Amino acid sequence: MVLDLFEQIPQSDVALLGMCSRGAHPKHLIVTRVFVPPACIRPSVLSEVKAGTTEDDLTMKQSEILLINDVIQRHMATGGKIELIYEDWDFLQLHVALYFHSEISGIPINMAPKKTTRGIVQRLKGKQGRFRCNLSGKRVDFSGRTVISPDPNLMINQVGVPVRVAKILTYPERVNLANIRHMKHLVRNGPGTHPGANYVQQRGSSFKKYLAYGNREKVAQELKCGDIVERHLCDNDIVLFNRQPSLHKMSIMCHRAKVQPQRTFRFNECACTPYNADFDGDEMNLHLPQTEEARAEALILMGNQSNLVTPKNGEILIAATQDFITGGYLLTQKEVFLTKEEAMQLAACFLDNEDSTMNIQIPAPALLKPRRLWTGKQIFSLLMRPNSDSHIRLNMVNKGRNYTKNMDLCINDSCMWLFNILNK
Repeated sequence: MVLDLFEQIPQSDVALLGMCSRGAHPKHLIVTRVFVPPACIRPSVLSEVKAGTTEDDLTMKQSEILLINDVIQRHMATGGKIELIYEDWDFLQLHVALYFHSEISGIPINMAPKKTTRGIVQRLKGKQGRFRCNLSGKRVDFSGRTVISPDPNLMINQVGVPVRVAKILTYPERVNLANIRHMKHLVRNGPGTHPGANYVQQRGSSFKKYLAYGNREKVAQELKCGDIVERHLCDNDIVLFNRQPSLHKMSIMCHRAKVQPQRTFRFNECACTPYNADFDGDEMNLHLPQTEEARAEALILMGNQSNLVTPKNGEILIAATQDFITGGYLLTQKEVFLTKEEAMQLAACFLDNEDSTMNIQIPAPALLKPRRLWTGKQIFSLLMRPNSDSHIRLNMVNKGRNYTKNMDLCINDSCMWLFNILNK
């Protein structure tokens, strides 16, 4: 009846209903044909309990639709009761609806199916659906996942990787004259000792030798240029760090690995904002690129030092937060004075990672009598410019929220002066 009414709508009135596409018509809203997917979408499964096969839910629902359709045609041909035809018609509508969406609500109790099935909508939507599970998200090799922890001693472009993970994730490095001695050392260590190697593939061969068994010393002696050694993940390797949900491009960025004895991924808390990460049990993924091209592309395009600001509005994403700001505020109070031992201890904290051999020039003390004392502002200035050879130059005057008057003589100490990184 509804289909007959829709078919009587003239084509000139279709545009008034908001259907502007060519060929669109309200009669197309009524399902008159049910599409049958190929057998690969609804495969038969051999039953271990009974003889024969167990058919897919879609196949069973199609057979029920055909059966009810035949019953309606038979009743109409033999002059059956109109009440019986209407009842069969309601069953047909229900099974067609369940064929598309098996979780619809409002089904009468006497018509509800005894067994739950998976309709077409259920196969597409949700985390286990075709889009999120099979298309958008795939299982990949050379990746790891575990809980994340903060580590302020790491640089913002580093990520701490557990040594247990580093022994499993491997990178295929080709042997050459520059690294053959190091590769032999890794082969001798084998899979159980880090840094080591798991496999060796000889040049021109597709066969890989697993180094957990056999004579590793002999394999190391036979190593020659052109062979490929699948070595463990080592310090400064290029890795991709990702936290789901990946809502923008900064949700996956490039870091440099630093192998540590702990069992969690660790990174500097200044880099939490682009990932929207916290440390209440969050888990993150780590991927190890397998070619030199992938490593170069990740480092240049996806390096977190190249993504310090968001392209949306230029807002800074990776910057000092929370404890860093609190520590800087407490250190630069005007009543903070440090002894020589305390100043040296804080200055020694600068010597880490790439700056472990840096020359630090301690400034002259602010007070000489009755005791040599340094101010916290001097140590903060030393952090930004540790020696005279530093190329960093910064001149800035900034008034704080509690500023009163007289510039650097403000009674609330709420005016900051930077002269070539000399903090006043």
